[in-house]
Amino acid sequence: MFKKLASAFAFVIVTFSFYPCLAQKAVNVDSKLKEYIFKADEVVCLEDASNKLTIETISSPAYQNKFIPNINFYPKNYNRSSAYWYRIKVRFKEDVKQNAIIEFFDQITDHIESYLPDTNKKYVKSVAGADLNFAERSYHHKNFEFLINTTKKGEYYYYFRVKSKDQVNVIIVYRTVERFIGYALSEYIMFGFFYGMIVIFSFHNLLMFLAVKRRQYFFYILYILSVGMYEMSTDGIAFQYLWPNHPVWNEYAYGVALFFLSTFGLIFTKELLHVKIKAPTINKVINVLLGARFLFFLVCMFYDNDLFKYKFIEAIPLSLCFFTGIYIWWKKQYGPARFFVLGYFFLFMGFIIKIVHILGWSRLFIGNVVGYYSLSFGFLLEMVFLSFAIGDQVRILKRKKENARKQIIKQMQVNADLKDSINKELEIKVAERTKEVQQKSQELQQKNITIEDQNEELLAINSLLEQQAEEISRMNILLENDNITLKTNIEKVTDARVNATELDFD
Repeated sequence: MFKKLASAFAFVIVTFSFYPCLAQKAVNVDSKLKEYIFKADEVVCLEDASNKLTIETISSPAYQNKFIPNINFYPKNYNRSSAYWYRIKVRFKEDVKQNAIIEFFDQITDHIESYLPDTNKKYVKSVAGADLNFAERSYHHKNFEFLINTTKKGEYYYYFRVKSKDQVNVIIVYRTVERFIGYALSEYIMFGFFYGMIVIFSFHNLLMFLAVKRRQYFFYILYILSVGMYEMSTDGIAFQYLWPNHPVWNEYAYGVALFFLSTFGLIFTKELLHVKIKAPTINKVINVLLGARFLFFLVCMFYDNDLFKYKFIEAIPLSLCFFTGIYIWWKKQYGPARFFVLGYFFLFMGFIIKIVHILGWSRLFIGNVVGYYSLSFGFLLEMVFLSFAIGDQVRILKRKKENARKQIIKQMQVNADLKDSINKELEIKVAERTKEVQQKSQELQQKNITIEDQNEELLAINSLLEQQAEEISRMNILLENDNITLKTNIEKVTDARVNATELDFD
């Protein structure tokens, strides 16, 4: 009796000791299932603080009850100095003839080891992660994929060891290879559309910059190129195509791109909205924030690279740009600011939805796909509306130039009319003056004729006077001679009287 009770008690102890293993929910897979995302209690985890546990140890019966159920929708590596082991349980209800894979979504995960059983139920190790060269991946895709070795009917445990310097979402997905190919093609087409639009916007604004030489076009080009580089760095496209043999750049690229994104975003805001003129106080705040952001970038770059992970600080320049647009639109009644505000509204919403997705709540409202790509959608809509803002500014400038041209033409017409009026008045006055001058000239001519006649008369009189003067001169000479003779005679008479001499007047 005692032996029976002891056996029963031992059975209960063993049963409850293995309860977590037995209680783990199995995911049923058949030929119709193309894709499945493991979540919540379908994933159990074990923290390896020593970083020394092996698959043999982890898969041993002694460790089966040490795995704990996941408390979040998606597991996370909360302690970044530890390695984490994750286990999922898959039940193939039938022999599945299609090949299938296990995929991990978070591209910044440094190191992933997968241990998937083969047909002999021996675990086969595969390695992937952001710390490895891209060529070392089993599938040349931005995510991490591991081929399932056997899809025959039965239950299997899959183990994964994750080690990452960053906190990551451990999103584990089952996909058939056929579904993976279709999904990957669609995703890369979407990436091509997104980055193609960035290239088109950049080229268009480059042409506009060369044509009109306005600085906002230049800073807008730098801004959207920074957006593209940031998105490429975070979704793994840059690692795949730009630096596949330099995984260390993944630790810096997104931080550098984010610095340029916020910096050129603030400068573009200043240039587009004329903040220096319309809001001098806000302009000073933007300058201070630019200086602080630059100092923070230097600290991140040369002192502590982990500070790059605090991406939430970009909410500060984003909010400042958003507020500046609202202020200038609302207070200063500047038309292009309305498109600027709309663009940053969508970017702000994308930023918030991305945070909600990171916290694991997006599935409750909008779905994981929208949540995952929300920031990309936000950037895309922002680029469209910022282009509208630039176009609206060009339209306003064109309208001002057109109005100025019309004013100039109108003023030129007024000047021409005034000129014609003045010319007519001048012609009338010139005609009147000419007539007066002609009259004066005729009068002068008449007077000249009169004067000439008088001169002729005077000349005739002068000639007569000259003749008379000659005659008078001759008579004066005769009179003088007579006077001399008379004087002589008088003297003779006087002498004769004195001397009593007889006079002879002959």
